Amino acid sequence: MRIGIHTGKVVAGIIGSKVVRYDIFGEGVLIANKMESNGEPGKVCISKDTKDLLEGEPDICRQYEFEEHNLVKLTSIRKDIQSYIVSPVVEEEESEISMFEESEENSMEESEEEEDDS
Repeated sequence: MRIGIHTGKVVAGIIGSKVVRYDIFGEGVLIANKMESNGEPGKVCISKDTKDLLEGEPDICRQYEFEEHNLVKLTSIRKDIQSYIVSPVVEEEESEISMFEESEENSMEESEEEEDDS
């Protein structure tokens, strides 16, 4: 699953008279769709507008890292939009725990190999 997010304007409306549907349209929807389709499986891809909005919120911004991804070309609206992959910031404590777990796993593998050799 991929997720694409863009911050922008949309037009919303009800379509149909017999079978009524609610839908949204516009440039913002197109850009969000392109963020999703140009993203990576299992990751969240955002537009530069969304990144700028998040960076304006220091409490939120500290929790995430933004990795520059692709320059997405939208020929139908004649725009190029920079995309970013968003991932949570790994705290030092979590990082130290995972390093400890990896070290522990390696030690267990080494002791198993030594037992097999004897």
